[in-house]
Amino acid sequence: MKKEKQEKKQEKKQLYKFQQAALEKIKNFDNTLLAAEMGTGKTLMSIEQSERYDNPVLVCLVLKSTVQQWLDELSSQTERKVFNGYKKTKSDGIDAFIACSERKCIVIGYDAYKARCAKKLREYINANSNDVTMICDESSLIGNMKSQRTKSVLKSDTAHKIMLSGTPATGGKMECLIPTMHLLGWPITKDEFLHDYCDVYEWTNPARPWVVIPIIQGYKNIDQLHKELEKHGTVFLTMEEAGVELPEVTEQNIRQKRTMDYKKFMKNGIITIGDEEIIGDNSLTKMMRARQLCSIYNPERVAAVEELLLQAGTEPVVIFYNWTAELDILRVICERLKRPLSVVNGSGRDLSAYYAGTPGTVVCVQYRAGSMGLNLQNSRICIFFSLCLSYSDYEQAKARVHRIGQKKNCIFYTIICEDSVEEDILYTLAERRDYSEQLFARTYGEIGGVAA
Repeated sequence: MKKEKQEKKQEKKQLYKFQQAALEKIKNFDNTLLAAEMGTGKTLMSIEQSERYDNPVLVCLVLKSTVQQWLDELSSQTERKVFNGYKKTKSDGIDAFIACSERKCIVIGYDAYKARCAKKLREYINANSNDVTMICDESSLIGNMKSQRTKSVLKSDTAHKIMLSGTPATGGKMECLIPTMHLLGWPITKDEFLHDYCDVYEWTNPARPWVVIPIIQGYKNIDQLHKELEKHGTVFLTMEEAGVELPEVTEQNIRQKRTMDYKKFMKNGIITIGDEEIIGDNSLTKMMRARQLCSIYNPERVAAVEELLLQAGTEPVVIFYNWTAELDILRVICERLKRPLSVVNGSGRDLSAYYAGTPGTVVCVQYRAGSMGLNLQNSRICIFFSLCLSYSDYEQAKARVHRIGQKKNCIFYTIICEDSVEEDILYTLAERRDYSEQLFARTYGEIGGVAA
């Protein structure tokens, strides 16, 4: 046993000086936010901060896809008994965690934590609040004050909370910070946040003119926001401040012509392709169908991907996509080119070919399932088969490849149709904003109840 502990200490990672300096700034705060850019070691710093708080109970709320990563880090970085919140055995899971009398921690996803199956865990935390530290990874996921996910965290009474987010450091969706501000002891309202820190456009729904929706077009007074956050226990850390230099990135847009089907659909709001009738009966569905006509129903998209894969040779390539129909197309391409395939999506992840280093492996990643908590720095080539609407997801997707550990210059290929909604999306993302149904409606208007 003694030998095992010695080996464990040898495996323990030591903080860099910039990480030690960051934690020094928040040492006197009960609740903290590590607003650190991707690659600066937020996970390691949060675990170290939890050890400094020295509570016997640690609860880690994370993305489900990163549970195993957290379990491994906690096992090597602490002397705690580590539990997986998804297990249901005598020695592991929520019941085993509650019964344990040693220093301990449990790792569980946000959606599982809010669910009925974790009711016993939430009750245990509130009953032992003075002994509990809670880590909230990717705290932008608790960015909606009205969601059950956010409410479950806000109602959890703990001695300390440590939030992790890259949003304030990289300029993502800043309004998602409001619940985090409340956890830090800054009870700002949404109206106050919009007034003080956002440039807002009030959009009126043409179909329901009495409904006015505030659309955030940008942010203001960022320096003031950062100062206020620092007063409430936030530390900011960028790669530049950390002294970390990553390889260069080249971004190349591959432009394609719009199809005649796209033009007809945007004019009429309806089109038939083969046996399938494609209808856009409101702004939301028309926006989605317009995007799909640029990718799923565009033969040039397939040709472009095949050409890029042939250029890559035996190098591993990462491809980000949105819909299952796009994955089906990518599977066919890989079969035709005899390329090994790894997939990460809502149904699971199979990265065996990628981790095995199989030459020519193509990794297909669905944005929401793999834009966070995934390390793909063994690849340097990334293709965006279609664009997502979230700036945060877009930047997180790039960070899967361009991150600490990447030793080669990276290239990102974005395939878009000219004079289409895809150009609008790319322009909006370049401005660090999300693309929305409201922006689509403003650009293309409404005709006969259908966005034109």
